[in-house]
Amino acid sequence: GRALVNGPLLKCAVAGDDPNVGRIVGKVGQLLGARGDPDLLDEGSPCVVKLGGETIFEGGFFRLDAAKEERLSNHMKAARLGTDVEGAPACPVHDRCVEIDIDLGGSRDVVSVVLGSDLTHGYVSENADYRS
Repeated sequence: GRALVNGPLLKCAVAGDDPNVGRIVGKVGQLLGARGDPDLLDEGSPCVVKLGGETIFEGGFFRLDAAKEERLSNHMKAARLGTDVEGAPACPVHDRCVEIDIDLGGSRDVVSVVLGSDLTHGYVSENADYRS
């Protein structure tokens, strides 16, 4: 979970409201391959990946169309927080998020919740110029 949410490409996709599901499923595949389970993404596999409650990958195939991609992008925009968003709170206390659910088809008794953040241009600029 942490490898997914800490991946810079996913962080940039979230910051840009880009529901680039290939980045998500690709990272899941990379992690499954590293642990010796690459077949969990094959056709007929039990793996299901959801973004914002919408199924984006199931049974070894992407489940996308233009309308779904638009809904996913709107979901990501609604989760934004910052001064660039009209009406956004001035502080980071909020309950908005971009949910990514990954079900590998295993035990329902094992659940993991991982929190992450996006990677905006402002964040990179601020920290690139920061000196201690």
